[in-house]
Amino acid sequence: MYIGKRMLKGKRMVYIKVIVTAIVTIMALSGCNGKTSPVDSCGNEIDFFAKYGLRIDISRLTIYDMILDSDGDNITNCGDMDDDNDGITDEEEVVAATDPADPDSPVVGGDNDTDGDGIPNGADTDDDNDGINDTDEILTGTDPLVVTPPDTDSDDDGISDVDESDENLTTVTDTDPADGNPDITFTDTDSDGIENSVDEDDDNDGISDTDEVANGTDPLDPDTDGDGKDDGTEGTTDTDNDGVIDALESDSEDQDTDTISDELDPDNDSDGDGISNEDETAVGTDPMDPNSTPVDTDGDGTPDALDMDDDNDGMPDANESANGTDPLD
Repeated sequence: MYIGKRMLKGKRMVYIKVIVTAIVTIMALSGCNGKTSPVDSCGNEIDFFAKYGLRIDISRLTIYDMILDSDGDNITNCGDMDDDNDGITDEEEVVAATDPADPDSPVVGGDNDTDGDGIPNGADTDDDNDGINDTDEILTGTDPLVVTPPDTDSDDDGISDVDESDENLTTVTDTDPADGNPDITFTDTDSDGIENSVDEDDDNDGISDTDEVANGTDPLDPDTDGDGKDDGTEGTTDTDNDGVIDALESDSEDQDTDTISDELDPDNDSDGDGISNEDETAVGTDPMDPNSTPVDTDGDGTPDALDMDDDNDGMPDANESANGTDPLD
């Protein structure tokens, strides 16, 4: 495939043969017979003298039909209404002075189309197609032209920006609840219309945030242990007297698989450090903190402070001390 014609330049006959791959931009809109002049990728006529130093009689130039298929959809450019398959018709791209054979040239009507969805940014409510409308992105300070990571949570309320934004709105999203406060920046865990920063009970479980912090429960979760009873109902009751309140021990889980629910099992080991809640409470370590673990020399699950034979050698510590042997060795 080539553009060729014998012609006279000065006193010499010159045969011009241009390999297609070397001048793809010249023929971006060819692909069809009947063109009267070669054009560049923007549809403009090529000035061969200025571009290649050749004076050519365009009317005598034969343009061979190049069977181009820019987007590989098995429809030649000649019959394809969208040569680069970017969602914008060739006609629209020519009018917008963009390349109809280049999918990376997505401009409609002179206005950028960042996400290439065929809707110019000026009319697109979500320019980068990340699910967050442009107005919400401007409000949070993220870039409406750059895809925001899907797990972004600008107001740290546990709900991602994507889930708090309506990508079809031209205004900030205010639907959950519709209270005049932008969902994407207004943190209101219990949806009571009071922002967390001034709400004394963020999860509306009947226990103030201050008390929840003191109790070790989650002020943003009305049912910290997930057993179906909210923290307010369980309060600070400790049914099994193991030092861990019921609100932190589920009555529907059995961590140590002894058929006794955690809430009723003093031998439960909430922090997984190998020492039961009851024993940790007895020796003064924190049964909810794996980094707060009592000394257990022989690793038998009983802290030395409660173990009669710390080194598990069969001789009680009291006897070892009386005999002058080391109860820890």
